[in-house]
Amino acid sequence: MVIVVAAVLLVGGAVTVVLLTTGDDKPTNTASGSTPVPPPQSGSKPPSSGSKKPGTGNVENKAEVEAAVTKVAQQYADAMNRKDAAAATQLTCKKVDPGVAYETAVGKFEATVLHVTIYSATRTTVNLGAKGVQTRGAPLPIVKEDGIWCVEV
Repeated sequence: MVIVVAAVLLVGGAVTVVLLTTGDDKPTNTASGSTPVPPPQSGSKPPSSGSKKPGTGNVENKAEVEAAVTKVAQQYADAMNRKDAAAATQLTCKKVDPGVAYETAVGKFEATVLHVTIYSATRTTVNLGAKGVQTRGAPLPIVKEDGIWCVEV
């Protein structure tokens, strides 16, 4: 069981590295883009650095994003628990195979959804854990493509 969890965490870590080092190259901060940012006016307050939680990105509707992503993650976990590769495949973005997380962990433990991290309005990670095992879980990237949330594997 420990080896399985370690393998899932290793695969999840690799997926997270890929997720964080790839993605859309659209600038989200105009300070680094081509549009100049005016200097702060005297007497104006600098923006508070504690106004956003880390990992939430520039997302207006965090609750909606979290609910939608959690639903997809739960469906994927349920497919893993039923050993239903076809259902898991339909939840992936490419719809070619059920993905590395499924192939690594299916049938070895009962998958549970632990935590959602929102990086932007279209990129998130959900940690999947094993029922009855204390762990932070393995990250499962879920992205929004063409208006639909899907597992990026």
